[in-house]
Amino acid sequence: MIMFWKMLVGALAALFVLVALSGCEQPRPIPPGTDRAYYGHLVEGAKYGVSVGMAHEDAVATLVAQGLRDDRRYRCDVSYLKELVQCSDNDDIHFFRRQDFLKDGQVFLRIENGRVVAIFWRYSLVHIVF
Repeated sequence: MIMFWKMLVGALAALFVLVALSGCEQPRPIPPGTDRAYYGHLVEGAKYGVSVGMAHEDAVATLVAQGLRDDRRYRCDVSYLKELVQCSDNDDIHFFRRQDFLKDGQVFLRIENGRVVAIFWRYSLVHIVF
């Protein structure tokens, strides 16, 4: 009887992992308007306390206050950014990183004239920190 319960728990755990992983496949590039838990690309609205149209400095302060690391700014000529979202080479992208137990990912802000014009992000399902 104990063996039955162990097998049942194992099967349910495997099923949970398969369902969780199937929902995390990320399209490349992420289409504008996509708002999923592990990836997205917004050109209107808000995410992580940052609104499209918000002043760049205020958006940086909001994300840093939530524990995201202010990593750096890029132009969108970096190849992996072009895989993530459609952008032109001169787009100004501000990059933030979060690495916590069970949450590893990046948040990107596209900036024009000192304002946030797009928010996009991607997270891994699991990150184990040692």
